[in-house]
Amino acid sequence: MTVSVVIHAFNEEAYIEPCLQSVDWADEIVIIDLGSTDGTVEICRRYTDRILTHPRVEVVELARAFGLEKATGDWTLVLDPDERVCGGLGEYLRSIAGRNNADACILPFETWMFGRRISHSGWAEDEHVRFFRTRKVTWPAVVHSVPQVDGPVLRVGREHGFIRHENYVSIAHFIDKLNRYTTQEAARLRAEGRRFHWLKLFYQPTKEFLHRYFMLGGWRSGIVGLILPLMMAFYVQVSYIKLWELYQREAQGKDGER
Repeated sequence: MTVSVVIHAFNEEAYIEPCLQSVDWADEIVIIDLGSTDGTVEICRRYTDRILTHPRVEVVELARAFGLEKATGDWTLVLDPDERVCGGLGEYLRSIAGRNNADACILPFETWMFGRRISHSGWAEDEHVRFFRTRKVTWPAVVHSVPQVDGPVLRVGREHGFIRHENYVSIAHFIDKLNRYTTQEAARLRAEGRRFHWLKLFYQPTKEFLHRYFMLGGWRSGIVGLILPLMMAFYVQVSYIKLWELYQREAQGKDGER
């Protein structure tokens, strides 16, 4: 069984090389470049000649299917440029690919933000489906969507390794991503038929903060445990503000048609 690694990238020269170094055990590395203007492509060429281009999209999920179509391995590992395979996980995944007891794997993640490991606020024991038989999975083109698996799924224990996610390196990095992600989040809310009410601008962010700070133990992590729930509450609030904007544009469009 052969293993492909698919990485989508846009202007990731500051993060992508450790990611590439961590998957040198794979049979194939496929880079889907979304129009980088920095040194991302040049760095990738040191590790693979399979560098393909895709039109720029705001969130990577919109280009996942394209990347999976280009993978030629029997199994595929999907990574973001700010993720690294650690602790012997690569060798263990190769052994899984040689078996016949699963079609996908839930992998353990270790999340780092602002230079430190995050153990609370919803990022403690994080895990995601990222390794699977290449033709057994579809990935919905929706922000923060998860792959849909056609077959049995195996959960990989942390004793076999993990994926380290360098999530946000600074507050500016968080805010930069926030603008892109909240646009797609608002679109998702609208597609689901969620209605806007001005009270939701207060209720939903407050609910998010209380859940992350108290229920998920953010208070255990000191000032970082306070900052992260506050920022995620802001993320939710901006998403609902953009949802309001979508409804306003729709209403103006209908008025213009009359």
